[in-house]
Amino acid sequence: MLIGQPTLRHEIKLGVLAALDQRSQVRYNMPSMTSEETASYLVHRLALAGRSDTLFTDDAIALIHDTARGYPEPSTTAPSRRSWVEQHWTAVVSETPPADVGSCWNTTDVNHEASTRAWDVSADTLAPRARAGLTGTNGEELPHVCSGRHSVPDTSAVLAAMLAADPVDRVRAVGNLYRLLLHRGRMFPATASAALIIATLVDDPRTLAVARWERRAGERPLRAELLNWVAAFADIARLDAAEQLGAPQDLAAARAARPALHSQAAPFCEDDDPRVREAAVAATALLLADPLLASSIPRHAPLVRKLLATSVDSYYRWIARERLAVWGEDVEGLIAAEDERRATLAKAGRVAEDPWDEGNEAAFHWLAEQPVDTAALELPGRWHPDWIATEPAAPPGPAPEEPLAVPGSQPGYQGPWRIARGEERAEWTFTPFVGVGPLHFGMTLKEITDALDEQPTVTSHSPGGGRQQLVYADFAATAIRALFRDDRLGCVAVNALHGPQVRLDDVPLTGCVPSQLEGWLLHRTARPSYSVAGDPVCTDLGLAIRSQRAGDVMLTRPLFLLREWHDLWHSLPQEEWNFV
Repeated sequence: MLIGQPTLRHEIKLGVLAALDQRSQVRYNMPSMTSEETASYLVHRLALAGRSDTLFTDDAIALIHDTARGYPEPSTTAPSRRSWVEQHWTAVVSETPPADVGSCWNTTDVNHEASTRAWDVSADTLAPRARAGLTGTNGEELPHVCSGRHSVPDTSAVLAAMLAADPVDRVRAVGNLYRLLLHRGRMFPATASAALIIATLVDDPRTLAVARWERRAGERPLRAELLNWVAAFADIARLDAAEQLGAPQDLAAARAARPALHSQAAPFCEDDDPRVREAAVAATALLLADPLLASSIPRHAPLVRKLLATSVDSYYRWIARERLAVWGEDVEGLIAAEDERRATLAKAGRVAEDPWDEGNEAAFHWLAEQPVDTAALELPGRWHPDWIATEPAAPPGPAPEEPLAVPGSQPGYQGPWRIARGEERAEWTFTPFVGVGPLHFGMTLKEITDALDEQPTVTSHSPGGGRQQLVYADFAATAIRALFRDDRLGCVAVNALHGPQVRLDDVPLTGCVPSQLEGWLLHRTARPSYSVAGDPVCTDLGLAIRSQRAGDVMLTRPLFLLREWHDLWHSLPQEEWNFV
């Protein structure tokens, strides 16, 4: 006797289980419960828990039955994050504010995740369904990676800016979706509910606006980029919880959201715009990892093979190979084609770089004619051939002692090499690739001056694109240098002598002995590298350690960077290299 979940009916049809399928003589499918059975089941389960009073109204029971689709397990987890997400989504798609939905819950008795205190947000640009999703939601109870730090916007502000009139604001908002809600491939309390609200925006006509986005090469409509974000969300949600993807309840909420996200993304798999079409198929393929959606696999598998397997986007091609293999289809030809593609590009690259090779010019022109891999700016993930599945083992030998900041100059000393004492330094926090202290990456100069409450003492500009572009700005009182690209903050250098003390795992990074901090970092970081000047660069943290003179000694001058700044030689201006 073989007993399983409803998805077993579909899984047993896979080719690898053909023998077992042939030997199954008698089959029975237990249907989901009716609404009356769901109500009875809830009363029974509550009685077992010691509750005999009326906890749910009839409307609430109907809502639970509809969202759980009559299956027992989801019907009995209403107070959990999973049920809140499903209940919240039902409110959004029906254009009923969560406050109205909450009226059918006895909030005195049930501690569900929705709060009666609304986010203070102006979301006039959003459609009614999305505005409903923001109304009545407590942002403090649904934080992202660094809510309340680095002057970053809260989740509601990020979502409210998604359809802003200014295209720059839209680009920043989409960037924040990745940085704050999927930071380093993790889920946070706000991620699932934000995904459900994002899904309501995809069919808005304003998402047809085309722009260049931070995470992918080339131009594409906002609609395609939002679907790409949903694909990234689904890619994380399908993984094993043991991979430290976030708190268990946050990962459970993300998984519970997949059926609703699928219903919004799937219609765009036949979109007229190929960029939207591919993004929708990618998102849908990854969302189909939900067992409740297994019945849709046969309908979407041909599209995955037809569109994604032949895409110029290497991430899409990886999705096709990975998903089709899981679904029991033959992918040997796709793997061979990918290997051949990589080998051909690598060979052409070697020939093009060799000026003595007679095929140099032809290889150069051939490479120039190849379509751009739109995943070129994506972070190397499981799809990338250079991705490392697990962190390498720690270097041999015991971990070095944690570095300490130098004590500072004697009280009363005011010479040119004066070093601030610990109590004189401001204490700043650091979130890799998001921000440091009151600053976050992507800020404008005005936003930085407002956050620091200080005007820069020095600014440097360079001509670029027919106009003056900001290169860096020094803030003497705070003792930092803000470095810019396209007039947006991309790097923060902290003065070793009297800049703020920035800590990583409670270990100081500012004003330390360089060799001590380097030894500790190299024992800790997964991918250490060095600049041409010998500065250690921790690419997994967005952190570089330069040295700054303090009289007869050298102290650490930490640089906090975005990923595209890791090549210090080509990223830092001459004034930073000359800084002593």
